[in-house]
Amino acid sequence: MRLVIAALLMIAIGPVSAVAGGDWATAWNSAMDGAATAWPAGADPEQAKKLYHEALDVVGRHGPGTLRHARTLDELAYLCLMEGSLDEAEPLYLASIPMLEKLLGRDQPRVATSLHNLGALYLQAGRDADAEPRIREALRIWTASFGPEHPDTARANRSLSVLMRRRGRHDEADRLERLAGRFLTAPEEQPGR
Repeated sequence: MRLVIAALLMIAIGPVSAVAGGDWATAWNSAMDGAATAWPAGADPEQAKKLYHEALDVVGRHGPGTLRHARTLDELAYLCLMEGSLDEAEPLYLASIPMLEKLLGRDQPRVATSLHNLGALYLQAGRDADAEPRIREALRIWTASFGPEHPDTARANRSLSVLMRRRGRHDEADRLERLAGRFLTAPEEQPGR
């Protein structure tokens, strides 16, 4: 019961009061949980964006360079990417990826997810030369971590197939699509990013 009351008070007085009391991690958690509730589940991306910015402010002041900081940047970048705000998402990914690499190591699947998302952003923006190395690196990491028969590996193959088709390399695009198609499930069946 105390926890519920504390959570309600945290919501009522906001994260700044919690930080003033020295518990910045609680303020960060509250903002991140609120953002996760607002989007995509609650389909309120503007509220989620506001809460991610609050979390980013808290962690930027009290935990810069931490995994919380990288995660906040990354989650906000993903929301911006999904909303089509590519110019807003790019610098967030460019800030989060080096932090994730430093904190987790270059060959971690979480790093690959961010690299792939940045590559997908570049694909959407028509910046194919910027997209390819990120998607190929994500593919390398996911293949080494999960093997060729994993949905994440398939997503990277699918993204590369788009790129190869744009370049007129249809045979390679067809091969990549066949690889991807065998392991991609319908979007509603795919696990969260």
